[in-house]
Amino acid sequence: MDMGEGKEVVSLETLSKKMDDFAKARDWEKYHSPRNLLLAMEQVEETYIMVKPDGIQRGLVGEISSRFEKIENT
Repeated sequence: MDMGEGKEVVSLETLSKKMDDFAKARDWEKYHSPRNLLLAMEQVEETYIMVKPDGIQRGLVGEISSRFEKIENT
């Protein structure tokens, strides 16, 4: 379904199938058990840092990462 502005809505079922196909094509199924995905999501949730494009262009990724590392270590 097209929502205009070039954005397409994808159903959860379609997205799930695409993710399964992607994992199967790379023989990653053994790593993508529900338990392993849940554990990975918990780790990502704790360490996910979003940097805006201008921050990347200005070369601030390392600085931002080090600031978060300092916070985690206190």
